[in-house]
Amino acid sequence: MDKATFIKVLNILGKRVSKVECSCGFPYGVKRDKRSPFQILISTLISLRTKDEVTARASEKIISK
Repeated sequence: MDKATFIKVLNILGKRVSKVECSCGFPYGVKRDKRSPFQILISTLISLRTKDEVTARASEKIISK
């Protein structure tokens, strides 16, 4: 794949992904995510052991302490 095609694909994906939200309420797009890398790591670890509906609430509760 050449560089121009790669950039086109990234632009298309960026437009589509920024409009998607998961069932837990967290946006998939990095531009919309205001959390720090540490908070994202904690949320990721929690999501391994909880259902999507619980992940957002559990992450917020732990991070707010």
